[in-house]
Amino acid sequence: MQSSRSCLQTYPAQVQQGLLWIWPESGADAWLEASATSPDTVPEMVDPSYAGSQGGFAFMENPASLAIMLVISKREDAAPMQMKLASDIDPQKGFVLEHGGYSKSQQKNNMKAKRYYVPPCTIRTHYTYESGREDMTTLYLVPVAPGVTRAYNKVVVKGVPNTSKKIFNFLAKNLLSSGFFHAFGHGLIDQDMNVLHSQERKVAQKQRGWRDYYLATQSDTGVSAFWRWLSTHAGGDVSFSDGVSADLPAQKSNEELLNHYERHTKYCPACQKAVRRLDQALAALLAAGGLAAAAAFLAVPASAGWQAFGVFIQGRILLGVLAVCLLYLRRPLQAFRQRFFSAEQVIG
Repeated sequence: MQSSRSCLQTYPAQVQQGLLWIWPESGADAWLEASATSPDTVPEMVDPSYAGSQGGFAFMENPASLAIMLVISKREDAAPMQMKLASDIDPQKGFVLEHGGYSKSQQKNNMKAKRYYVPPCTIRTHYTYESGREDMTTLYLVPVAPGVTRAYNKVVVKGVPNTSKKIFNFLAKNLLSSGFFHAFGHGLIDQDMNVLHSQERKVAQKQRGWRDYYLATQSDTGVSAFWRWLSTHAGGDVSFSDGVSADLPAQKSNEELLNHYERHTKYCPACQKAVRRLDQALAALLAAGGLAAAAAFLAVPASAGWQAFGVFIQGRILLGVLAVCLLYLRRPLQAFRQRFFSAEQVIG
C-alpha cells in the first residue's frame, strides 16, 4: 500500500481447480516466490482420459489425522496392511508410502498403492489394479482452529471402459457434485469422529509427544512419518492466527459430533438446494396424498344402479390405496433428508 497510514497487508492469492490458494507471506519477495511456485493441484482433473469429481466437507480432528488411513467398515473383509516408507522425509516434498491391499478383495485384485504427503496439508492416494484401473484421491486438510479442520477432496479414475467412464462423468457432473450425493459422503468421518475427538483431548491432557506412543504395526508407518515431519521440520505443532484461542473447544456430545448440518450442510449451497428440493417433494406428496384421500372419502356415485355402485367402490379403493402410497413415500424421503442434518438416526 502506498499510504503510510494503512495497516492493511496484502498476500499473493490465486484460484486453481475451485480452491483459493494463499501464499502466507507478504511483501515484494513473497509475490515473486508465489509466482514461481505452482499450487499443489491435481493435473489428472484436466486430463480427458480420467473421470473425476470433487467436493468439500468440514470436520473436527487433530493434526495427526493428516496421516490417518482408511478404516475398514467390513471387518470380515479386513486384511493386514503391508506398508513401508518409500522415500526420505523431506521438509518441502514430504514423503511417500507404499502398501498393498488392506482388504481381502483388494489383495485378490493385486491392488498396489502409493500415498503421498505433500506439505503442508495434502494427502494424495494412488491405487493401481491388475486390470489397468487407477483410482486417485487428493485430500486437502486445513486446520482452522484447535480441534477444527476443513477438508476438500478430489477423486479421479482411469482405466475404466469408455461406457463406464461416460456414465461416471455424467454422474460426477450431475450427481456426485450435488447435495444428493454429499448426503452419503459423511460415513468415513462419522465412524472416526468420536474416537478422534476423545483421543485429541487425552493427548493434550497428558502432554505427550508422538515418541511416547508405541506404533508397532506397519499400518502405523504413515502416522509415525507424519509426526516425524511435523516435529523435525514444522515446529511440532500447528500455529494459528492471532486471536484464535490455543485451547481445545469443550468436549462435545455424540449429537454435536454427528451434526451434519453444522459440519457441512449450512456451508454447502448444493446441499441447501437439495434440502429445498426434498422439502418441495415432501410437500407435493402430502398435498397429492391428501387430495387422493379426500377424493376417496367425499366421492359420490355418478349414477344409480349396482353396476355403477361397484365401479364407484373400486374407484374409492384405488384412490385410498393411492393416498396411502403417496403418504408412505414421504417416509424414505424424510429419512434421506435427515442425512443432511444428523447421523444419529442413520447410524442408529
